[in-house]
Amino acid sequence: MAFAYDQVLYNSQPMAQTHPDHTAALAILFGMNPAPVERCRVLELGCGNGVNLIPMALALPGSRLAGVDLAEAPIRMAQALAEELKLRNCVFHHLDLMELTAAFGEFDYIIAHGVYSWVPAGVRDKLLAVCRALLAPGGVAYVSYNTYPGCHLRNIVRDMMQYQTRGVTDPELRLKDATALVRFLASAEPTSPALREELRVVAARDPSVLFHDDLSEVNHPVYFHQFIEHAREHGLEFVAEAQLSAMQEAAYSAEVAETVRLLAQGDRIRKQQYLDFLKCRRFRQTLLCHRETRVEDPPNAQNVRRLWAASAATPVSDEEFRSPDGASIRSNLPAVKAAIAYLGRAWPRAVSFEELEAEVGPSGSEILPDLLLRTCASGLVELHAMASPFTVEVSERPRAFALARIQAASGAPITTLRHSDVEIQDRLARELIRLLDGARDRAALLRDLQPLAGAEPLRLEDLERNLAKLAHRALLEA
Repeated sequence: MAFAYDQVLYNSQPMAQTHPDHTAALAILFGMNPAPVERCRVLELGCGNGVNLIPMALALPGSRLAGVDLAEAPIRMAQALAEELKLRNCVFHHLDLMELTAAFGEFDYIIAHGVYSWVPAGVRDKLLAVCRALLAPGGVAYVSYNTYPGCHLRNIVRDMMQYQTRGVTDPELRLKDATALVRFLASAEPTSPALREELRVVAARDPSVLFHDDLSEVNHPVYFHQFIEHAREHGLEFVAEAQLSAMQEAAYSAEVAETVRLLAQGDRIRKQQYLDFLKCRRFRQTLLCHRETRVEDPPNAQNVRRLWAASAATPVSDEEFRSPDGASIRSNLPAVKAAIAYLGRAWPRAVSFEELEAEVGPSGSEILPDLLLRTCASGLVELHAMASPFTVEVSERPRAFALARIQAASGAPITTLRHSDVEIQDRLARELIRLLDGARDRAALLRDLQPLAGAEPLRLEDLERNLAKLAHRALLEA
């Protein structure tokens, strides 16, 4: 029987939370000393078509990356794209995870996104064993998985779809039958508010995700404490969640937060489990390290001094700043306002601690570490382990991200140097990206873009505005 991921290609995308820059920053926050991101070794288990690993390889030319996947068709796609980009620091292997041994090599960062909950028990064991065997001392492994209690709700609709498609083996028919059932149930407006919401979420899900997640033979959620127990059986220990904000109790009242602390009894795993109960959490992205590695909890704010900070926050009043996703901070302290305002002006570039410290001056230097840690925990500020690999300055002969130039020609979503996708529909904008190969000045760009513009002559000021937009989207190489 054909492998499911060869039958239906998974609609993958780059995931910033898996990038070594991100995981290293969190490891540093929690007192670890991970390998420098600019010169590291990265392994992705279940790498698919390489859309997560290839942008990393391009942005980290001094690093070595490898991807492994059991599906042959996606691996061929990854190899073809790597060859087109002339990548020499990234290799892809069509290989069964069960065949991996310590002889495969040592890695500073291991990524396993969308694997653990969707494979049989023996493969789950092997996945964690591989993380232990191949992870370098001081290394960090990222593992994502479905969790209870939230997945009890998800399983309600999953069980319905599994019942509807029992005996149907054709992937296209399974998807058709499952989505038809979901639409029918949603249109019937079930009396349960929780079921109505779950049906709405499932109806909006990408078909490839629906097929491989909800209709897969194996979908094994666990409680967080069960996952950590399993990891510890393999000599691994909890570092943090890939989203620091997801670990916090600050969203709740002081009384609730205090009760969680009492229930946790000083145990960080118990605390996270009780927070999962409160949030009805259904998915986690957990960072692991070797059991012998020392992890500081809570993180020491002084560790922020080793990092870079970035924030898209803008002022909404004289004393309040808010990010596009709703995170905010209110303060009348001049140093706080100066720091957040400076990060907003620098966005999307990450600013070193030293640069930000110089901006706020001696009066703000003492509060800056704690400020950055608190605003990172709230989601207002990002912390990075390296300088931004892109430029916000438009040079005389600008050069767009190499992968983005290929994607612009194919019509695919555009990958940025912030390791995320952006949708760009405008034909002229996509053609501009394709033309930004570092060889063309403004005159050449206007000349080569003109055929798409028709009779209306292109203006230099319009070109400059669009180049600035691309720089602001982290699409120009430094």
